[in-house]
Amino acid sequence: MVTADSGIIRFFTSINDIPGFSTLIFVFFGALLTVIIQSSSATIALTMTVMASGMISFEMGAAMVLGENIGTTITATIASLVGNVHARRAARIHTIFNTIGVVWVLLIFPYFIKLVAHLTTLIDGGNPLLQPDVYGSTGLAVLHTLFNVTNTLILIWFTPLLVKIAVNTVKTKGKKDEQYKLEYIGIHQKLVPNLSIVEAKKELIKFGDIAGRMTEFTRKLLMETESKERNRIIDRIQKYERITDEVEVEIADYLNRVLESNKDSGMAMRASGMNKAASNLERIGDLFYQISKEIEKKNVENLHFSTLQKQRLFELLDSIAIAFDIMNKNLEQPVEQVSLSEAQAIEDQINAKRDEIRREHYQMMQKSETANLKIGLIYQNIFSTLERIGDHIVNVSEGIIGKI
Repeated sequence: MVTADSGIIRFFTSINDIPGFSTLIFVFFGALLTVIIQSSSATIALTMTVMASGMISFEMGAAMVLGENIGTTITATIASLVGNVHARRAARIHTIFNTIGVVWVLLIFPYFIKLVAHLTTLIDGGNPLLQPDVYGSTGLAVLHTLFNVTNTLILIWFTPLLVKIAVNTVKTKGKKDEQYKLEYIGIHQKLVPNLSIVEAKKELIKFGDIAGRMTEFTRKLLMETESKERNRIIDRIQKYERITDEVEVEIADYLNRVLESNKDSGMAMRASGMNKAASNLERIGDLFYQISKEIEKKNVENLHFSTLQKQRLFELLDSIAIAFDIMNKNLEQPVEQVSLSEAQAIEDQINAKRDEIRREHYQMMQKSETANLKIGLIYQNIFSTLERIGDHIVNVSEGIIGKI
């Protein structure tokens, strides 16, 4: 166990006066301690203890706290190695975020320390630079808070760039990154009616995101020309379809247990509505899988959509993507703030687009003497199925508010 009397502490405190390097040495020391202890809060507490004993100055304690902000990203990165791609990317963003923060603070370190000392004097009545053993702990708390708040206010404007960097530097491991597990509900979980509904809704939010991803998979499948990559996308869609089947069953079982344990009519309506939402999300997975099989049939028989047919399918997929965005927004909203008007409007737009495509398709089939009936039937099946997906998407929003 690392304590204030440990050899590693005595070693680093013995080299705290190397000109030009002391600050960097203690930044490294803080990061190293955090990795060893596996807790940034425990390391900060240890830093306060070492400083209170007079072994290091406030400046060196501040440098250690900066290093601890880097060290905590290392422990998070190590923990994320057993997670999926999203966990690893979140850890990467955490690392970039804290590292950038430490770099800019080090560039203005003397001025930043003076600001911290001034704020500490206002809060605690004393200067940690002059009396680190008395006011140093408050000073480090002020520094830690100021660092994180300021860094957040600066880097929040660069969130899209941070996400792009994380996506480009942390590549997916394919199937290994698409293992889905329920996070909020479980078979043996004790049911607390109101809390159970909240937890079930959290799972529905994740479920909606999973179903929505299949839109982009379908778009890629329509565009892909290489058979190997097409097969990979089809396998992925099939895997997501299986996931939607499993999740729907688990959520339904859980909600049925909620209904059995509580006879409140309002609670029963909400649980039944969530059951409806889960059922429709599962059906969406089935329909996307059906579409993938239609596209596979087209490829096996070496049939090709016309440029116009592809364009029309992409237009429908664009509307489906918008419908998913509205649906997911509704899933995240409190029930009383959910509005069906947007959901219904985009569903009407999808219906109108389907009708337009169907009229155009029939006219083309009648006019063209060389019309291929096989590709025409596949095309019709796909645009009709996409319209049915739109129906199920609006049904999810209706289920959220308890409309059965």
